[in-house]
Amino acid sequence: MHVAVRAVTDAQVARLCADDAGVGRSVPQPFTDPLSAVLPDGAARARSRLRMAGALLFGSGAMTMAGVLFAPDPDASDHPALAACAVVYAVFAAVLLLWRTPPRAVLHTICPAGTLAATAAVAFAQPIGLTPSFYLWPMLVAAYFLDRREVAANLAFATAACAVSLAL
Repeated sequence: MHVAVRAVTDAQVARLCADDAGVGRSVPQPFTDPLSAVLPDGAARARSRLRMAGALLFGSGAMTMAGVLFAPDPDASDHPALAACAVVYAVFAAVLLLWRTPPRAVLHTICPAGTLAATAAVAFAQPIGLTPSFYLWPMLVAAYFLDRREVAANLAFATAACAVSLAL
């Protein structure tokens, strides 16, 4: 069996494009979205999807915290703090949902803000149970939309925040 190996030059790589003529070249952007990375409006779609993912992140957190308040609990002393968390999360979700064009800085703070939200939940929840699993949500959003360095920074921040919340 004979296998031919063909070298590809830089010029050939530069000419590579998608099959559809309407698809643009992949250009590094501050936010990425694998579903639309090579589309001409991919950067705008990624920004919109990151905003919506942040709204979903905080909205889900608000609903989860609100749901905990109605569950049977032998120690309801943490309920006022968890209710406050639910309200704050809901406000963040509503702001992200309604603010159509937030600046880049706001979009970059979605994942650290999600980490701080998880930290508050872990710090207030009694018993702690599976509450630390909420640290996964902002990390999944970061891994999907942000570059490697930002994901690593978010992971370091989440690790430190979790350590602090467990120490409280």
